[in-house]
Amino acid sequence: MSAIPSNSQVQKCQKPKLTPITDYIKIKTLGRGKFGEVYSAIHQVTNHKVAIKKISKHHPEIDHAMNEVVLLCQLQPQCQSYLLCYEGYDEDHDYIYIITENLEDYQPLTKLLGEYSPKNV
Repeated sequence: MSAIPSNSQVQKCQKPKLTPITDYIKIKTLGRGKFGEVYSAIHQVTNHKVAIKKISKHHPEIDHAMNEVVLLCQLQPQCQSYLLCYEGYDEDHDYIYIITENLEDYQPLTKLLGEYSPKNV
């Protein structure tokens, strides 16, 4: 599969998949940042674990969040091997929710590289 998204993939991602946030139950907060918070959640029917980024629509840089949704969607064909997998998004009056795979066993690249990490080379 090509590393560059096809035109049809890009067009499909101009209107990314809506996934109802109400289908998920919040488990715990994973972190907070400049745009909002990230929490782990579980789908009520499938028990599939995800991470959800909750971003305020009132943030002055909200356009960056929607660009992130489109970019993650466009890169979805390569997510299994190289990138965080995008699963959908939702929005309400106050927030945008970006739903991605939950990287419970995430290892920072510097830990995996050890002595070969950029700061040691």
